[in-house]
Amino acid sequence: MMVNRVRNLNAYPLSSLMKAKPPEMAGRMVVVKTAVGDEVVEGQELAVMVAMKMELSLKSPRAGKIAGISVAAGDFVEADMLLIKLEALS
Repeated sequence: MMVNRVRNLNAYPLSSLMKAKPPEMAGRMVVVKTAVGDEVVEGQELAVMVAMKMELSLKSPRAGKIAGISVAAGDFVEADMLLIKLEALS
């Protein structure tokens, strides 16, 4: 089973990613738009966070299934923090 960590992907083109990139700055989660067990498609918005008064959309780097979520709306997010685990569809 292959597991990717979904992190802040705003600065990277989705087509070039196999693994997600970490958040580049700390912030606060506004909303998590998925749940454990959900199947997602490439580019689907998974969560939204706010950092330095900017809203950042966190999107899936590829199709997969949500294996774990370690944040909720209102949580403070540190740089390099694991947010969402995405596993490959079988």
